[in-house]
Amino acid sequence: MKNLKIFLLAFITILATSCSKNDDTSEAVIQPTNLELLTSGKWYLKSASNSLFTECQQRTYMHFVDTSNLIIEEFDDSGEFCLSSGSQNYNYTFSDPLIDISLGQFHLTYTIETISNTQLILEREVNGSIEISVYGK
Repeated sequence: MKNLKIFLLAFITILATSCSKNDDTSEAVIQPTNLELLTSGKWYLKSASNSLFTECQQRTYMHFVDTSNLIIEEFDDSGEFCLSSGSQNYNYTFSDPLIDISLGQFHLTYTIETISNTQLILEREVNGSIEISVYGK
């Protein structure tokens, strides 16, 4: 009987130590790059410095299709209806955190201030002052 108690005690001790919680934290969470976030879908205009936008105008978006192609579609309700001005294709270059959009002879250069899965905040200099634009998904 004494041997049985010793055997059971040893068995329970082994069982208790072998079922410990896995505290292995070696699996790192891989964060997407700014380019991956930028090209993850359409970015809808929410606000910009010194500008208020109607619900219709907030349908305006930028879609960074891949590493060099951009689609911009603007909406306006200055008339009776909310109308799209049509989507336009542009080329851009990305050198984190700078985005340079080519509009033919002109270029717009933005700095990514903040980017996440749901928000993009861009900054650019316009006539000596800083303009901040906020986009969301």
